[in-house]
Amino acid sequence: MNGILKAIIISVTISSLFGCIVLSLVPNGVMKEIAKFTVGLFIANALFTPITQIKFPSMESIFIKKDSKIQTEIENAKNQSNEMILEVSNQNLCDNIAENLKNQGYICDIKAELSLDKDNNINIDNIYIYSDIDDYPKISEFIQSNYQIAKENIKHVET
Repeated sequence: MNGILKAIIISVTISSLFGCIVLSLVPNGVMKEIAKFTVGLFIANALFTPITQIKFPSMESIFIKKDSKIQTEIENAKNQSNEMILEVSNQNLCDNIAENLKNQGYICDIKAELSLDKDNNINIDNIYIYSDIDDYPKISEFIQSNYQIAKENIKHVET
């Protein structure tokens, strides 16, 4: 900003001195009026030229910066949403399986590993059954038949 102010002062001063010299050399009459007009144009040009040299950031760069921030926020929101979906789905699945097993007479704890695919479909990676080894085959069979979970995804953890 100081450079622009300095350029304005120097330009106006030089133009004014040039104008004074021209006006003192030109005789009175129409020529003097034309010289005054010309000197006025020089001074106006000297005033506005440094101002036009000010560089402002382009609107495109401003929008790109804001757009990248918005994209980052959108990605963070999607990730948080996916985490919450998995957490709630996991809890609901475990509670549902445990409740149905309890109705069948089996008391056990259930833990699940879930994941989301690219289409946001929930995949059941593993089901962990915390129970006695004697009940495991029947519990595993019940989960396979009622929840369509593959046998290799059902794992037993002895309590």
